[in-house]
Amino acid sequence: MPEIWDELQAIYRRKRAQHVLFALERGPRRYTDIQTDVTMATGKALHSHTLSDTLKWLQEHDYIEHHQYDDNADYRLTTNGQDLVRILGEINRMYRRRRTRDD
Repeated sequence: MPEIWDELQAIYRRKRAQHVLFALERGPRRYTDIQTDVTMATGKALHSHTLSDTLKWLQEHDYIEHHQYDDNADYRLTTNGQDLVRILGEINRMYRRRRTRDD
């Protein structure tokens, strides 16, 4: 059981990782689209270096994959990434319900 908590903590510590995952929940996205989506969602500019590092980390942990085509490329969730997005979404919903109830 500790492994899943370690993994969730790593996701939350990794700058903008969960925002990138949620951006990809809608389907394959190009690098610039992810950058725009995350910037809009957070209200803070997502720097290229941060996004590149986050995408690389998510790929290394088998949450996303990069597809390169002749004139284009995109990122998409793996099966593990889809499962993780569902789990993170439920945690976020549970937190919002609790926070609303406690206010």
